[in-house]
Amino acid sequence: MPQRIRPIRFGISSIVLLMALFSSVQLAQAQTTKIPDVIKNCLPTQTRPVLVRSELIAQTRSQGKTYYLLSAVPASGNGIDLVISTHGNRCTQEFFNASGDTVSLTSVVGQEVSRKLAFGRYQHEIEQLGRRQLQQGINQAAASNGVLYPEDIWALKQLGFSIPATVRVTE
Repeated sequence: MPQRIRPIRFGISSIVLLMALFSSVQLAQAQTTKIPDVIKNCLPTQTRPVLVRSELIAQTRSQGKTYYLLSAVPASGNGIDLVISTHGNRCTQEFFNASGDTVSLTSVVGQEVSRKLAFGRYQHEIEQLGRRQLQQGINQAAASNGVLYPEDIWALKQLGFSIPATVRVTE
């Protein structure tokens, strides 16, 4: 059975992060969007590993709810997906997996929302690292038997990225 690497959201992000660090990109200088007060009560507080920060990556509205995709970052530095929804002044933690296991967002919030959040994720990656480095990360993940979720493929294609034929799509 081929080795399964983390989907693009972590596999490529990790590769691109290393590339950025080695090319002297100052990630610490990147602007981060303020986390809205309405979702602060849904941020995990007692987790293992302990989280050192959370960063808002993308948000979208669907069927009367607002969905927020955050990167919850433990001391190890590898972001973990956190999805919170709000309806009025009430927030709900839709997904958080402190172990860092990757899950298709489609299985959590449905196709429409997962596609919009994935699109926002990759817009964020482009802003942070640039198109060229993100494409290099995609290519490197593909060379390592990379596995992507359908929402990632959809978002990357919408943003004009080339997806190598060696990338496998998984549900």
